[in-house]
Amino acid sequence: MKREEFAKRMAECDARQAELKKKCKDLRKRVQQKEQEVQETRSKIDRATKKQDEERQLQQEKDAEIEEKIKQVSDEELRYEKLIKDLDRTNRYKQFLDLVCEENEGYFEEVDRILMRYESLSEQQKEQAERLLTNQNTIEDQRDKLGKFSKASVTEVVERNATIASYRKTLDELVAQRKESEANQEKIKTRQQKSIMELGSIEMAVDNLYTRCFIVDQELSKAQTQEVERIMRLPRDSKTLQMLDRLCIIFVDMDHIAVHAKAHPKKVAGSPTSKAKAEGLSSSDQFYDVEPVGNASNVAGSPPLPSTDAQSSVKSDGSQHR
Repeated sequence: MKREEFAKRMAECDARQAELKKKCKDLRKRVQQKEQEVQETRSKIDRATKKQDEERQLQQEKDAEIEEKIKQVSDEELRYEKLIKDLDRTNRYKQFLDLVCEENEGYFEEVDRILMRYESLSEQQKEQAERLLTNQNTIEDQRDKLGKFSKASVTEVVERNATIASYRKTLDELVAQRKESEANQEKIKTRQQKSIMELGSIEMAVDNLYTRCFIVDQELSKAQTQEVERIMRLPRDSKTLQMLDRLCIIFVDMDHIAVHAKAHPKKVAGSPTSKAKAEGLSSSDQFYDVEPVGNASNVAGSPPLPSTDAQSSVKSDGSQHR
C-alpha cells in the first residue's frame, strides 16, 4: 500500500511538475512577447520623439523663413512707396515736357542737348557706381588683410612677451643664485679669516709662552740652544706642536693643587704622593733649567691657558702628531 501511495504521489508530483513546466514556458513566452511589445513601443516612442524634434526644428526654420519673408515684404512695400513718390515727383517734369511739346510743335535743339547731357551723365553715374563698388570690395579685402595681420602681430607680441618673461625669470634666478653664492663665499671668507686670526693668535700666544718659559732670562746650555733653534726652524704646525708638548710638561694648575692642599693639609704634607710630585716637579725644573710657572695668568701679555683636562688633551694631540 505504501509503495502504491508513494507511486501515486510521485505520479501526481510528476504531473504537477509537467504542468508547472508548461505554465513556466507559457509565462516565458508571454514575458518575451511583452518585452518585444515594450521594445516596439519604445522604438515607436523614439521614432515619434525624433519625428517631433525634426518637425519642431522644421517649424522653427519655417518660422524664421516666414519672418524673413515678412521683412522682405515690408522692405518691398517701403521700396514701392518710395518708387511711387519718385514717380509722382518725376511725372511733373514729364507733364511739363509734354505740355511744352504740345504747345510748341517742332524741333528743339535745347531739348536734344538736354537729353544727350542726361544720357552722358547717366553713363558717368553708372561708371562711378561701378568704380565705387570696386573700391568698396578693395577696401574690404584690405581690411580683412589688416585684421589678419593685426591678429598675427598680437599673437607674435604675446609670444615674444612670454619669451621675454621666461628669460627675465631665468635672469632673476641666476642673479639670486649669484647673490647667494657671493654671500656664501663672503661667509666662508669671513670664517677663514676668523680662523686664520684665531690660529695666528694661538700661535703667537704659544710662541710668547715658549719664549718666556724657555728662552728669556734663562741660561741655556749648548744642547738646549740647539734644541730651541731646531724647534724654531721647524714648519709652523710642527713648531707649534713641539712648543705645546714642552709647555704641557711645565704648566700645572696651581689653583687645583692649592684647593686640594687646603682641604687636606696634613695628609698632603706628609703623604709620599706629594713628595713624589714635588720631586718630579723639581726634576723637570732642573731638566729645563727654569723656574716653575703657575697659572697662565702669571705670564704678562699671554692669553688664558686651558685647565688640566684641556692640557692633557692638547698633550695627547701633540703625541699623536709626533
